Amino acid sequence: MPVNVQDVSARGKEREAAYPETVLVALERGGAALLRADTGATIWRRWSGGETTGLAHGGDTVYLAVSTGRWLDHRVTRGATSRPLAPLARDAQGDPIYERDSTGAREYRLRQERMDVGFDLARIEARRTVDGALLWTQRNTSLVGRATIALDAGILAVSASDSPLNEGALFGMDARDGAVRWRRTYAADDDMGLYAAEEAVKPVFPRDLRRAKAQIITARDGRLYVDVQRVSPTGSVGRWLEALDMATGAPLWSREIDLQTQRVTFSWGGELVVDINRTATHAYHLTARDAVDGGLAGELDFQGDFLDVNAAGVAYVLEDEPTGRVAALPVCEEVARRPAGNGSKASPEAAYLWGVYERRNKHRESYIEARALDLETGVTRWRWRSPKNMAALLRLWGVRAPGAFAGGVWREVTSNLRSILRGWRSELTSGQWRHPAELQNVRLDTLGDTVYISGRLGVFALRARDGRLRWSDLPNVDVNIRVPLLASPPRNA
Repeated sequence: MPVNVQDVSARGKEREAAYPETVLVALERGGAALLRADTGATIWRRWSGGETTGLAHGGDTVYLAVSTGRWLDHRVTRGATSRPLAPLARDAQGDPIYERDSTGAREYRLRQERMDVGFDLARIEARRTVDGALLWTQRNTSLVGRATIALDAGILAVSASDSPLNEGALFGMDARDGAVRWRRTYAADDDMGLYAAEEAVKPVFPRDLRRAKAQIITARDGRLYVDVQRVSPTGSVGRWLEALDMATGAPLWSREIDLQTQRVTFSWGGELVVDINRTATHAYHLTARDAVDGGLAGELDFQGDFLDVNAAGVAYVLEDEPTGRVAALPVCEEVARRPAGNGSKASPEAAYLWGVYERRNKHRESYIEARALDLETGVTRWRWRSPKNMAALLRLWGVRAPGAFAGGVWREVTSNLRSILRGWRSELTSGQWRHPAELQNVRLDTLGDTVYISGRLGVFALRARDGRLRWSDLPNVDVNIRVPLLASPPRNA
C-alpha cells in the first residue's frame, strides 16, 4: 500500500508540536538522547556505534558527528626519491581511492619507508527530531578524524581531515540531504615541510602529525568561524581566526592570533569575537574583534577568571581574591561607548560557575556546587549542590530508581564480563548508588533560562533565576562532557 507523504508529514508536525522545546545530549558510550526541555522526559535515545564528537540542532532535524573507531593506516614517505602510489580511481566527491579491502571499505595505502600514521573514519548522521529516525548519513573518505559540525542558514559545516595528505578540510553540506555544496582545504606552505622538520613538529602534533588543521568554533548570522593552524617548512606553527561565508565557503576575513590562545568566545549578543591567551607574566591578554569584518575593537590585560563580555565591549572578570569580587573592565573607551546592536541587552545578568568541594576534607564526601554570580555586584544569587547521599538520590529519581540501578548492574556485567551477582555486588559497593556525591567530569551549559549540569549521573536542569531544580533525567548514564548540550532553536528562526 503506497504511503501518503502528506499524511506522514502532518503526523510528524503534530508530534513535533507536542515537544516545542527539546535538549540534545551526547552520550559517553556513543549516540545521543533527546529530552523535553520542560519536563526532562526522554523522547528518544539512539546509539551510533562510535563516539559522538559533535552535535547540531535544526529544530525538526538533529545532526551527529560520529567517530567510527575504524582506523586507516597511512604510510608516509620521507625519502626524497619516494613517491606515493597513484590513485586507482576517485569517488563521487572526487576523493582518491588507493585500494579496497575484502569488505569493500575504502582504505588508503602509501608506500612505506619508516613511519605509519593512522586516522579514523567519521560520518555525519541526520535524525528526525520527533522519533530519532535516521534520515540520511554522509560517510566518505574525506571525513577522517574527529569531525565537528555547526549548523546555520540551511548549511551543515563539517571540519575533518582531508584524505591521507594530512590536510585540514571544511565541508559545507546541504542540511536537507547531506549533499556537499562546497569544500575548503587548508594545506601547509610546503608539502615536505613536515618531514624536513619532523622533530620540531612532534611537540605540536604528536598524534596525527598534521601539517594543517582547521577546527570549527561556531556558526552564526550566516558566517562560519574557524580556528586554523599551519606548520611551515621550518617547523614553526602559525594560527589564524577566520570567518567564512556559510553558503559558499568563501573567506570573509582572516586575522592571526597567538599560538597559545586558550579560548575563543563571543560577546553576549554576538557582536564581538574574543580570543584570550596567557602571557609570560601569568596574566591574560584579551583581544576583541568585530564579528562582521574582523576589525580590531580593543585589547585588555587582566588577571583572574574571565566570565563574559557584553555587546558594548565591557569584560567581566572574577578577580583572584578571597572575596571573589567581579570587575567590569572596558576593553577600550571606543568600544565601551558603542551601543548594543540587534536589540540585544547591553549586559548579561549573571555568570554561572561550578566547582568540586569536599565535606570535612573527605574525598568520598565530595559534591558539586553550582552558583549564579551577579555580574554587577559580585553577589552570589543562589547555590545548588548535588545529592549528598544515596537516600537523597533515590528521592530525586523516584520510580525511575529501580530501572537506573538495573542499568548500572547490566553495564557492570557486560563491560567487565561478570556474573549478574558480581555485577550487582559491585554496583552496590563501588557504583554511583553507593557514593553518589563522587561526581566526576561535570560540565555546565546555560541555554536560555535554564542551567544544565551533566555528567555521570545524567542531566540536572536548574532554573536560571533562582537555582531551583526543575528536573533530572538520564539517571546513572554517562554524558559526554566534551560536547555541549544543545537546545532547539526558536520557532521563528
